[in-house]
Amino acid sequence: MFFLELKRDDPDHLENDYLTPSFNFSCISDEKIHRAITKLGPHKAPSPNGIPNVLLTRCADLFIPHLGPIYHVTFKLNTYPPSWKHSTMIVLRKQGKPDYTDPNAH
Repeated sequence: MFFLELKRDDPDHLENDYLTPSFNFSCISDEKIHRAITKLGPHKAPSPNGIPNVLLTRCADLFIPHLGPIYHVTFKLNTYPPSWKHSTMIVLRKQGKPDYTDPNAH
């Protein structure tokens, strides 16, 4: 675990008043998926699913027609696969940096 889990002093935090959203939600479009894929670094480490970014970037036209409906259903049902809630972060230490438990050390 990178940082310890924070404990809330106020268990009633769900009753807080929140700001009005600055935009209305719109379902994800194939164009938005395409833009996200084109921004991927092709030679970065693959995600936990093992699919390398270079495959996504080079085969985007084949994947996007199938990804769109998957995302639409997640928003419609308001549910997400548990594996989408997890990520792996690899922290590489750099010389001369202070204690990495401090978020400002990066």
